[in-house]
Amino acid sequence: MFIVEAGAGAHLAVVTAEDVDPGLVGHTMSELVEQLGEHLVAPPRAS
Repeated sequence: MFIVEAGAGAHLAVVTAEDVDPGLVGHTMSELVEQLGEHLVAPPRAS
């Protein structure tokens, strides 16, 4: 499992097979966060 910060209060998690290239997964996740980061904001919850 890979987890990266994806925006204010948001994270991107990916579950993969054991034999993946971790560098490729990390790179692809970084590209996705770069493209979608502004849409992945989770405002604080009101209590």
